Amino acid sequence: MPDIVKSFAATVIAGLFITNVARAVPEETSGSAHREERAIIDVGNKICPLTGENVDGKTFYVYKGKRYGVCCPECAENFAKDPETYSMLAEKEVGGK
Repeated sequence: MPDIVKSFAATVIAGLFITNVARAVPEETSGSAHREERAIIDVGNKICPLTGENVDGKTFYVYKGKRYGVCCPECAENFAKDPETYSMLAEKEVGGK
């Protein structure tokens, strides 16, 4: 029985510690993350730079503060392999925005 009490106490103490650590994150950090999100520019490409298909409007890849539309999650993964090339193709499609 004492082992169960010790285990329970350790769990409660760990939970309190984790809760206090989560509260210790400065508000400026979360605020700056939101500001950074708003700073992302949507390129507005309608054609996936990887396949030439229409973008699905739900899947994107963010590169250097710009959001590029792709046609599927697989293309988003592949965009990451050569973002410089695919970002140039997408920007060329929209006229260099």
